[in-house]
Amino acid sequence: MNVNVNPSSGMALLSIIQILTIIIGIAKEVLMIFLLFKGIQVANVYLMKNKDWKAKNTRGEEDLDEDNEDLDK
Repeated sequence: MNVNVNPSSGMALLSIIQILTIIIGIAKEVLMIFLLFKGIQVANVYLMKNKDWKAKNTRGEEDLDEDNEDLDK
């Protein structure tokens, strides 16, 4: 009995799957880095827009005590 099985067809499929896996993994890492930089840019815009907020809303301890008294009523 002579059975000829071509093992290279299965190996080619595995090779293609491995190559696609590597390409998708690299694309995922590039996308993550891109999203990280975009997130940092959005955070910087938000911080620059609201940088005077802390100075405008900083109050002394006396004001905070008065607010706490109002809450107790």
